[in-house]
Amino acid sequence: FHDPALDRLVDAALTDNLTLAQAVARVEAARQLAGASDHAHLPQVNFHTYAEPTPDSSASYFQFGFDAKWEFGWFGRSTSEHRIAAGTLDAAYADAQSARVSVVAETVKTYLELRSAQQRLTLLDGVANDAQRRGDLVATRVRLRMAAPGELARAQTQSAAAQAALAEPRVAIVRSRHQLAALLGRAEPDDALLGEGAFPQLGEGGIASAPADLVRTRPDIRRAEADVLKSAGELGIARADRLPRLGLGGALTYAARVIGHTRLSDADGIVTFGPAIEIPLLDWGMRQAAVDARDAQLSASVFAYRQAVVDG
Repeated sequence: FHDPALDRLVDAALTDNLTLAQAVARVEAARQLAGASDHAHLPQVNFHTYAEPTPDSSASYFQFGFDAKWEFGWFGRSTSEHRIAAGTLDAAYADAQSARVSVVAETVKTYLELRSAQQRLTLLDGVANDAQRRGDLVATRVRLRMAAPGELARAQTQSAAAQAALAEPRVAIVRSRHQLAALLGRAEPDDALLGEGAFPQLGEGGIASAPADLVRTRPDIRRAEADVLKSAGELGIARADRLPRLGLGGALTYAARVIGHTRLSDADGIVTFGPAIEIPLLDWGMRQAAVDARDAQLSASVFAYRQAVVDG
């Protein structure tokens, strides 16, 4: 629109809009989780302490030590977890871009409504002034007995109607100013940004890209594509849950007996190390039901993606 005031409003909205700030924060949260998803199948080390009483409660054992576990992301589990994290991050990016587009569009639309209402107010104010002057002229003619009293009543009615018509653009101006303030994350309108101004004129525009290229930039299509990726990862996790979980585990534990509740005996340590295996045997079909459900959800995501492309 080549309107400096509108450009300043859009820049301020992109910087201060609270909805857009939420979307950006969600992107950062998804980015952090996506970066940590690659670490899920690296060795994990923990430190622990706990006390265990003897069966007769005459003493207790204080234990402390380290335990480590390294679960292998086999059978597609690691790849599926990466897909879920990537899909979540892509969806957050798409939501942020959608919020950005909406904020810019709403800011420009509300600004045009504000300028249109100001223009209507100027025109209707001129009409009201003309009606007031006509009423004054008719009143003078009635006093000079050059016009009938009925003409004065009609002139006053027209003047009152013209004054009443001013209410609509005034309300529209107030509403638009407050809507713009909300888009800028502010409680009250800023007169420095929302003062009087002319209605902007749309410059010559052109589309340099093919329609298919424009479709690819739509945030809703990117969001639907991210949902497909995430659903595929969830299906992979459900399938991996039916298969063994393999890894390595170990621990270094020290235990000391508490004597008389005040003194510890010498601590003895033990080291354990070996494979960590978890094999599902009987779950009454719950894991298979989860696979079937995730498969159906993936199909729904694919259909949603196709619908988003058609709509786009």
